[in-house]
Amino acid sequence: MLVIDNKEHFKKVYQKVLELDEETDYRYCLFSKFLQILTDVAKFGDQEFEGKSINHLCWDFADLSFTVNCCRKDKETGEEKNWYTLGAIFHSGAGMGDGTFSVELNPPDGPHWSLHS
Repeated sequence: MLVIDNKEHFKKVYQKVLELDEETDYRYCLFSKFLQILTDVAKFGDQEFEGKSINHLCWDFADLSFTVNCCRKDKETGEEKNWYTLGAIFHSGAGMGDGTFSVELNPPDGPHWSLHS
């Protein structure tokens, strides 16, 4: 399950992705890849969507990126507890200077997202 905790940031990213896709003549399929990364994040820890993991999409300092707090409900208290944290990181395609502080081995050409733990 995916929960959008920071709707303002999500809206900003959503709009910017649409703009970037148009600016690059849809060469990188950024919007469809954005939807795919959201699907991947929603399924993380719960491939069958059985409610095992509640994944919170949160603000991240890196432009067009998100921190994802993956939670599960405690069996005794029912309280959500973080069990894993991901980064859904947008890479501008500029390599190490893209402001993400993330390292990729053999990144694809151009702007793209990746999941980092």
